[in-house]
Amino acid sequence: LLCDKLRFDLSNLSAFFFFILSEHKKITTESGLNVTLPCQASNVSFIAVKWSKADLGKEYVYLNRRGTPQPQEQHPSFSNRVDLQDRQKDEDVSVMDEDVFVMDEDVSVILKNLTINDTGTYECCVFVEDSWKSVGNFTLRVVPPVTAYGVLVLLAVAVFISMVFIYKRLHNTNKVPAQTPPYKGVPTEKK
Repeated sequence: LLCDKLRFDLSNLSAFFFFILSEHKKITTESGLNVTLPCQASNVSFIAVKWSKADLGKEYVYLNRRGTPQPQEQHPSFSNRVDLQDRQKDEDVSVMDEDVFVMDEDVSVILKNLTINDTGTYECCVFVEDSWKSVGNFTLRVVPPVTAYGVLVLLAVAVFISMVFIYKRLHNTNKVPAQTPPYKGVPTEKK
């Protein structure tokens, strides 16, 4: 009985390895920059790759089917801002027959000109046999860039704190210690 429950066919075994390889990563970057969301689909033949974001519903960040980007249901905020990292390489897509295409195992995407709204959880999936398999999860946090004004404010605060510290130090060292009056009953030295 136990052996029957542990029986694996090849597709269940590949799904198991996909699960193990799809670890959750966190990336933090500044708005206005580009970021690469890395994803590897090792040792598997697939015909499509899809990047999705948790809050987009049925729309997606990026879809590439048989080596061709599919912008039909791409969320408008990602239009012309996302592409496969190695899409320009000819060897990324191989034709096995007229219906099956095998893409390179690197399915990382570059997300360009980040905005604060790009913050969220992303998932990389590949289409294997007859279903989507998750091969990567990422939490992307986009923060405002550090501006020259912000740096100047921090520098001014640091200078102000330093000056207060120096003033207090100088003010305390220039004070003459107060002389204590002689106590009653205690003889004082006469010179």
